Amino acid sequence: MRKHSNKVSVIHTEIVKDKEVLYEKRKFHNSDDAAEFAASFFEGADREKIYVCCVDNHNKPISMELASVGTANEAVTGVREVFKSAILSNAMGIFMFHNHLSGETQPSVEDCRITDRMKEAGFLLGIPLIDHIVIGEAGKYYSFRENDW
Repeated sequence: MRKHSNKVSVIHTEIVKDKEVLYEKRKFHNSDDAAEFAASFFEGADREKIYVCCVDNHNKPISMELASVGTANEAVTGVREVFKSAILSNAMGIFMFHNHLSGETQPSVEDCRITDRMKEAGFLLGIPLIDHIVIGEAGKYYSFRENDW
């Protein structure tokens, strides 16, 4: 009788830095600081995108990752995509950002659902979702945190 053997891949995981972005403030003091920082990542976008900014225990940004690229009117993501970089970079919290191509910042029902799901996941992981910010046009934004979510 022949023995069957299973192979297991031996791997390692690492974060690869694509580039660095200069941020003049040392940390996010409020949602306005966070929205101002994130706005440049959405310039010229032709689709909705979701970015995740990992922060240390002083709300200082330590990494920014594109978690999802959607269509002209929606971007969908899951817990794994949002928290992957947070876990790998030992983040103490995250800010989630996404854009609306219409320029309007009012969140959709789906935006609210995703925010609630990420808030719950962050609680379970010990990496809180500090805010989810919808980026609009001309410096406009909607902060779930500022709107008592």
